[in-house]
Amino acid sequence: MATRLKLTFDRSTRRWRKIYRGHKLYLGYGKSKSDMPSYQLALDEFTRRKSDIDGQAEAGKPNYQQYQQALRLRHAMLAWLDQEKEHWHEHDLAADDAARDPGTEHDARRGTVYVVVPSDDEAQAAYDHARTDDAPSDVQEPYGDDPMFFHVATCEETYNRIGKECERLNTDAKRTKPPALDVPGAISVDPLDGATAWERNAWEFRIEALRTHRRWTAAVDHAKTVDANLDAYLKSQQLRIGRGDDAITPQRYGVLVWQSGYFRQFTAAKSVDQLSNAKTLIDFHAELLAKVEQRKLGRNTANAVMLTAKSFVKWCWQSDVIRDLPRNIDAKSLRISVPKTKVPTIPVPWVKSFLAAANGRPKLYALLMLNIGATQKDINDLQQAEVDWDAGIIVRRRSKTAECESTPIVSYKLWPETFRLLKQFRSSDPVRVLVNQRGGPLWNRSYNSERDKSITIDLIGKSYKHACKTLKMEPIYSPKLFRKTSSSLLNDNETYHSLHTLFLGHSARTVADAHYNTTPQARLDTALLWLGQQYGVVPAPVEHGTQHQDQAAG
Repeated sequence: MATRLKLTFDRSTRRWRKIYRGHKLYLGYGKSKSDMPSYQLALDEFTRRKSDIDGQAEAGKPNYQQYQQALRLRHAMLAWLDQEKEHWHEHDLAADDAARDPGTEHDARRGTVYVVVPSDDEAQAAYDHARTDDAPSDVQEPYGDDPMFFHVATCEETYNRIGKECERLNTDAKRTKPPALDVPGAISVDPLDGATAWERNAWEFRIEALRTHRRWTAAVDHAKTVDANLDAYLKSQQLRIGRGDDAITPQRYGVLVWQSGYFRQFTAAKSVDQLSNAKTLIDFHAELLAKVEQRKLGRNTANAVMLTAKSFVKWCWQSDVIRDLPRNIDAKSLRISVPKTKVPTIPVPWVKSFLAAANGRPKLYALLMLNIGATQKDINDLQQAEVDWDAGIIVRRRSKTAECESTPIVSYKLWPETFRLLKQFRSSDPVRVLVNQRGGPLWNRSYNSERDKSITIDLIGKSYKHACKTLKMEPIYSPKLFRKTSSSLLNDNETYHSLHTLFLGHSARTVADAHYNTTPQARLDTALLWLGQQYGVVPAPVEHGTQHQDQAAG
């Protein structure tokens, strides 16, 4: 029987989600409902957030602080008593030995607790008093010759009393309105209320010794784990969404969350200090290669995950979370080779068939992608001031690098059909050339911080895919491949090979192109005209010279 999942997988957003106490929680990305690694990561995240929500709900109850203090002190005492249970057994054995051999001296003080008391005046006075003949009957002789050991209480008695008080406190704390403590008939907040000075000093020392023991042996404090600092790293990346020159897109943030999940799962609750150790990256690299061999990850994905892990380690160093970078942070041995693949394009006959059958906006969108190398965002961002409505020319810098001065401002000569449709669907909006029926954007990507989700509106892609289904054009290629198809045609042509970078709006590749050579505008205009001829939207030139020579020869 299949295990019932505690979380729900949202197919539309590829996110795990959970509704808990009125809070809708989104808990990480996954590939599908059967993606168990992402489910486990999301479940761990739910456990942490559930604890926070529960804590907030409990904190609003009356007398909350009283119950927290009362339970905290008692839990510390119980923890020490639990740790000393093995000594109870030793006392039992001593008592049994004494019963079997009365002639031999044995320590048969069953259940007696001996604690180390700080060497202050009060503790020494108590010790001196305990050694006198008139000491109270409940004070026993110190254990051994060390004056720092004192009797406090019987283990079983103390353990049972504190345990019952904790049960009652936990029961009352769950009530909607827990009753007040430190009132007649109620449990005292202080578990040592009415105890002697010896007992208080003893328990203070015992609890401090227990804390010291835990610092050396207990799990790493969550704030100092890789897990906690990954949360801080992702929070810093989330703040970059759409802000400043160093902004990232909501989609990129979602990818970072998903990729960092592999490193989170690998490091678990390890201390963040281990990131300075070169072996951590070596072991993670080996695990990614193992996943590639098992076909659980592609090489491209594994390489991207490794780069994200390195970026996180560098962030920890820059933020003073770790003192030193691992020596192999930039080592070539940690790279994951990615085989070169052929750039996907759309067959030219398919493009010709689509342009011949399509009309209206879908055809305009496809022509803009082919003519000026536009993406959906470029089409949406096209402004009235960037179009010469008399000459049929668009002059602009690509939207993705609009703020980057090193990218060129390119002048594109539009094909007659592109220009005709652009004028036909030109909007009355003072800024944007193309808008939707309500005057809003055709494409938009935003980030919902409450749902921790990237939201994309792409009316251009929907219009194109709807046209493909209506025209029964199969297969339906991605709209981004139109831009790649034109660039690839230019790159494969000997005459226009050097213009594909300018066509895409990318930065100059060489120093000469960046600082010495002017933009070859005439050659680009000719190249765009040639592209239109390949797609059948611009008539092929008539070779008049060849025709004249044939007539003369006849």
